[in-house]
Amino acid sequence: MPYQMSWYREYIMLIELEGEVTAEDLQKMADEGFDLVSAAAHKVHAIVDTSKMSSTPMSLNKNMSSIHQKKHANQGLTVMVMPNTNVIAGFISSTIMQVLRLEYRLVRSIEEAEATIRRVDPSI
Repeated sequence: MPYQMSWYREYIMLIELEGEVTAEDLQKMADEGFDLVSAAAHKVHAIVDTSKMSSTPMSLNKNMSSIHQKKHANQGLTVMVMPNTNVIAGFISSTIMQVLRLEYRLVRSIEEAEATIRRVDPSI
């Protein structure tokens, strides 16, 4: 499986991407994340760690229109961890987040991701 989803801290979900990720993988991940956020009685933020991702297919950007777009009222900030961000990967990630209608930030480490979430939501 190209991703793992777990709780990083209370109110913060951790999604770790690994290997090559397809549009189908993103749809499954989005559906699973939506279910977790829907089950929560509070706002849930997410950290998406791409540090173990080997590549993103160039066709992924074209396939994004097929991904079902839904956002729950409990969905908080999504922070993408991209330690080796290049222009193309940053563009694709930004496009994905916009298509999924998520408020997002791009950072270079898990620690920076957690600090970003704490700045946006000091109650955590």
